[in-house]
Amino acid sequence: PTVSTKHANIGWTESEGLYIQDIGSTAGTYIEFDEIIVEEGLIFEIGNFQYECRKLNVDAKSFQLVYFKSLTIEDRGMESSLACEVNAFKPFVIGRNPTAKDIDNCCSIPDITLSEAQVEITFEHDQFKIKNIANDR
Repeated sequence: PTVSTKHANIGWTESEGLYIQDIGSTAGTYIEFDEIIVEEGLIFEIGNFQYECRKLNVDAKSFQLVYFKSLTIEDRGMESSLACEVNAFKPFVIGRNPTAKDIDNCCSIPDITLSEAQVEITFEHDQFKIKNIANDR
């Protein structure tokens, strides 16, 4: 990845704290995270897969999590319509094999770089949060 002339804005707000926002860079802006707040259109990577949060409805306490791109060389650029509905009523876990941890509200990803349970999506204080739990379980 390279850095564009105008790549990203980094700022601070009292309500959200530190933030980074891509401003149309060529290569995109990536950060490693322990926890991130879900917003409409949020794109993030877990292992070799890229996801987008769509149809965020805070009133209904739900959103659609869409896997839309594999980042592995052999699958690069292929898109998928795999979508999971995430709601506020039960934490949602993404990992290599979350059912091995007795988690039933989950999405299994065939990626050996992931932990059995890699991230957990919860609803707290009227917002969805994605938390890295790879080292918690």
